[in-house]
Amino acid sequence: MPNVVASFRRSGAWLLPAVVSICVALGVGFDLHERFFTPGVQNATKHYLDFDSEIVSAAQGDGIFLRFANFPPALAWMGLDFYSRAVYSAYPRRVLASDPRTPIFDFDQLQAANFDPDALWLLHNQTPVEASYLYDPATGNISLTVQRVAAGPPRAR
Repeated sequence: MPNVVASFRRSGAWLLPAVVSICVALGVGFDLHERFFTPGVQNATKHYLDFDSEIVSAAQGDGIFLRFANFPPALAWMGLDFYSRAVYSAYPRRVLASDPRTPIFDFDQLQAANFDPDALWLLHNQTPVEASYLYDPATGNISLTVQRVAAGPPRAR
């Protein structure tokens, strides 16, 4: 019997079933990827593209200040996601969510440092657009409102 197994290995007859098995496994894996994984990625990508275009159109070429209101701890990841995507999509324009000197490493710090700035502060920090994300606990929806502050009259010299 050992001679039969050795001659089978030497003959390369094992190669065809192995190649067929690998091809079938790759085909099934590719089909599962296309059916189940790709639509989820496409939906997430569309969500991000929509979000990015909202921020870019809201900024209108200027810096933007983000405000977060009523975000529960369970949605902290979403607030960080909003902030990160805004920084990414508005680059190289300035995106702030607190005083620029305040170090922020997580959403708790971001929410603690977040405030409602006045027009003078926004203009001084080159963020004349304020985008506010408001979480409504009754419905679970997050709304975005955008407000642009106008520059005051020029100062007399």
